[in-house]
Order: sequence, then C-alpha cells, then structure tokens
Amino acid sequence: MNAQGQRYLDNIKVQGHGSVLEHATVSLHLYGISRSLTHELVRHRAGFAISQLSQRYVDGRVLRFVMRSEFAADPELRRLAESQFDESAELYERVAQDLLARQEGGDTLLSGEAKRDRRKKVNQAAREMLPNATETVMIWSGNMRGLRHVIEMRASEHAEVSINDLLPDLPVPVRGRSDHVW
Repeated sequence: MNAQGQRYLDNIKVQGHGSVLEHATVSLHLYGISRSLTHELVRHRAGFAISQLSQRYVDGRVLRFVMRSEFAADPELRRLAESQFDESAELYERVAQDLLARQEGGDTLLSGEAKRDRRKKVNQAAREMLPNATETVMIWSGNMRGLRHVIEMRASEHAEVSINDLLPDLPVPVRGRSDHVW
C-alpha cells in the first residue's frame, strides 16, 4: 500500500468512518474446516452472505473430520480424537444403512418417494450422529467493515482456537488503536 493510501486508511479509522470500508468486499472459499468453526462464524452473520455445504448431501463415502490443533499437538489427545472420528463414521454408516433398509422395506419412517430424495432423507437423519468436528465447506462473503469487526471480536486469545487457526497470519486488531490498519 502506498503512503497516501496508508494515511487515508489511518484517517478513516481515527475519524470512525467505517462506512467507507463497506465498499470493499471479500469472498472467502473456506474448506477443510469444521462445523464448530462455521458455527462460530455464522454468529457474526450481519453483513455477510454465507453458503455452506449441507450434510444432507454428504454420505459416509466422503465423510471427513477436522483435527483441532490442540489435539494434533498431543499424541494421546490425537489418538482419542481419531478414535472418536472412526466411531462416529461407523455409527453414521450403521444408522444410515438401517434407515435406508427400513425405507426400502416400505417403512415410512422417513418421507420421500424418489431414490435420491430417500437417500437425502436418510443422510439428514443419520447426520445427527456426527460431531462438530465434521468437515464442511463454506463461501463467506462480506464487506471489509464487517470482516474487520469479526476479526476484532474473534481473532483474540480468548476466542475459539479454530478461528485463530483459520487466519493465523492476520494481525490481531486492538480496539481503539488507530495505528492498526489491515
């Protein structure tokens, strides 16, 4: 950024004219993230457009999980998390197969007549067995003012670790300081 641009942004912050930042937008394609992380991001929905992969369309063949950094760094916690992932995937598949067999056998436990709709209904019921560590994909779009606010609220040592892991190279803004521009 050139010196005039830096001075301009510094002045916007000092004057509190955050509305100027609403003209610049960003769209992020987030993948390899957990549903825990997306639940934290959607809490800050105002000013953002969010599209997230629905688990209704994901079956056990493509089921993946995200390892938290705290667990990945510790061999025992990693082993426990991996065990839980395996058990969750097995339980999901067992429930899905049982529901599908019941549905194909004429049980109206789940609504839906067409084969594709039937599988979607099975997936949406079976997903209740999945943990928040289940991987998802999200498109997250918003203006720079909103993004700055989310980072101020969530990129701190007190916030959800997975958000800090998502954006590890961003400086953490300090509320009220005019020397921080990103």
